[in-house]
Amino acid sequence: MTDLTDSPRWLIVVTVLSALVLSVLPMPALLEPYQPDWLALVVIYWCLTTPERFGPGAAWTCGIVMDALHGTLLGQHALALLLVSCLALRFRLQVRIFPILQQSFTVALLLAVHAFILIWIDGVVGVAIGGVTRGWPVLASALAWPLVVLGLDWVRERSGNGEHVPG
Repeated sequence: MTDLTDSPRWLIVVTVLSALVLSVLPMPALLEPYQPDWLALVVIYWCLTTPERFGPGAAWTCGIVMDALHGTLLGQHALALLLVSCLALRFRLQVRIFPILQQSFTVALLLAVHAFILIWIDGVVGVAIGGVTRGWPVLASALAWPLVVLGLDWVRERSGNGEHVPG
């Protein structure tokens, strides 16, 4: 992860909207169980890189939008993303210095917490839980993490904020 302290707000909004679009795009039936959780990955990335611009409030808002898009219980994704963002912010300084493979493992743990919250809420309200297929997106997201970091770092570097003047 690059160490740029500021990212333009428009860039954060565009990446979150892109993640929301990717989350609702249809995939082939064979690959659908393995779709990474793009929104959770973007939320974790922004919490790790720019906590002053993206925090629990933004994660909660993203989750509410995700609930509306997917037609799930309102607040389900919001609660899961809120918890993941709080954990990412809490361990932000440690995770940022990890090598990318160790970051992927840490992100997998965060996404496992995310999946557990969603499964727990589904169980409480009586929605079919779905078995082990609910774990495949966690693995797919962990494998996609290095690509997300490389892609978003590349976009951040080219967004014109590389010459940050402290003060």
